Amino acid sequence: MTDLSANLQASEPVRRSLAAQLRLVALPATIAMVWWLALGNLAATTANSMTVNLRQLRHADLVLRVRVDDVSEGNVSILAVWKPNVRWETLATATAISISNLAATNAVDGGEFFVPVTRGKNDAYAVTTFELRTTEDDKVRSPPYVYPVDADSTSRLTAALEKLDAVLAPN
Repeated sequence: MTDLSANLQASEPVRRSLAAQLRLVALPATIAMVWWLALGNLAATTANSMTVNLRQLRHADLVLRVRVDDVSEGNVSILAVWKPNVRWETLATATAISISNLAATNAVDGGEFFVPVTRGKNDAYAVTTFELRTTEDDKVRSPPYVYPVDADSTSRLTAALEKLDAVLAPN
């Protein structure tokens, strides 16, 4: 019996050390799990913030707030107009226009978007693009960008246009 009790007493430190090892692993694992959850929450709530392309706005003749009636045809209803030094003035001359390259954007039927447009010949409109780079043989243009209407895009667009007005304002 003494050998059995000696063996039992010898195994107690092994059990204690196993429990201590589990505690040593559990604490860092818990901290790592909380850290990853916090990072995941941060990424989900702040990722992919909308940005406004200042270069596109600089090249645009007008910035329209529109409701898309038919994206494939480029038909939109004008809700408001933004142009240099005149904010959100109702466009009295037209309430609906066609934008030639609207189908190449992320616009969807029924959605409201801010659309920087360039006016072409015969009052034809297109979403503003600009040259990204020019080589002897190749001119590369930017894709046409439109911006969904929400509080974030409205404030960013307002700030961008105010910044452009400050840059473009006469001295």
